[in-house]
Amino acid sequence: MKTIELNLSNGNKITVVKDKIETIKSNPNENANCWITLTSGKSLALTETVEQIKEYLSEQ
Repeated sequence: MKTIELNLSNGNKITVVKDKIETIKSNPNENANCWITLTSGKSLALTETVEQIKEYLSEQ
C-alpha cells in the first residue's frame, strides 16, 4: 500500500493510503488550502494545495 503524509489544518499530520482518497476539493476558508474525502466518507481539511495533493498521488 502506498501512503502519503499530509498536514491537517489543525497542525497535526496524518498518513493516508493513496487509494483511500476519493475526492480533492479546494477550500474557500482561510484555515486550510483543500479538503480531501476518504472512501470511508470522512473529510479532512489540509494545508496542502490541490496541486500538491495531485502531485503526491502521481508519484510512484
